[in-house]
Amino acid sequence: MKQVKHLPDKYILKRWLQSAKSGVIYDKNHKEVNDCVDGLLLVKRSKVCKVASDLIDSALLCDEGFKLLEKSFDDIRGKLTRIKDPHRVKVKGCAKRVKGEKEKATQRHKRQCTECRKTDHDRWSCPKLASP
Repeated sequence: MKQVKHLPDKYILKRWLQSAKSGVIYDKNHKEVNDCVDGLLLVKRSKVCKVASDLIDSALLCDEGFKLLEKSFDDIRGKLTRIKDPHRVKVKGCAKRVKGEKEKATQRHKRQCTECRKTDHDRWSCPKLASP
């Protein structure tokens, strides 16, 4: 309606930007957190995201820079996959034997004798009832 072609940066809030989560991290006293002594992953991630974002922005300006950055990222990805720690699996005891469907079906439908509760015969051939 007013034919605005450019929106000044002062009207764009940081939370609306794609880079809202990257940047400097502050502690409770509003001081910048610089040291990773306690190993906070959030601090490390923030620093790496900031550097990577700056590199990507500068590399997109020319094709040669983009190819160089892409090759470098591929090299880094290859090195990182080799140094990952394997997942540890806790194994307790040995695994049970896997039963087939027929074997499961025969175990489910075994009939019992109604007199003595044994599974090797039925009521009609029960030795308990056959003896006088």
